[in-house]
Amino acid sequence: ATQTLSIASFPKALILQLKRFVVRERKTDKGSVEMIISKNKDPVLVPSKINLGDMVTAQSDNINGEKQQQNVHYKLAGIVHHHGSTPSSGHYTADVIRKNEWISFDDWRTSSIQLGQLLEDPADQRTSYLLLYTMENRSSKQKKLQHAWRDSS
Repeated sequence: ATQTLSIASFPKALILQLKRFVVRERKTDKGSVEMIISKNKDPVLVPSKINLGDMVTAQSDNINGEKQQQNVHYKLAGIVHHHGSTPSSGHYTADVIRKNEWISFDDWRTSSIQLGQLLEDPADQRTSYLLLYTMENRSSKQKKLQHAWRDSS
């Protein structure tokens, strides 16, 4: 199945939840139905930057009166990982950026980590659960467009 999302106003912080758990129904020998929940451990390549401009629902006109694409840039600020096989069990860790340094948190343990190492590690690609992005500096044109959308609704 495909899910579509469009955004009229962009937040300063964007949190994306990856659908890591799959729910299936299975008939038992007695004819009842039981729910089977499994974890999707497919690797997900997490980009360090994303542009959500193609999701803009109201685009502005350029000088010639043609619709033009808006650029809305976000940079990765954190990843929450779920280690475990079910939604009711497991362990959570997090990697976040603070003062231009990536830090890995695992309970009381913290350590420095390189962004490249984080994005390229196959284990991290299979456990990423929440992605936190922060909006990069917006141009005055983007700020005006966002206010125009807010005022028109």
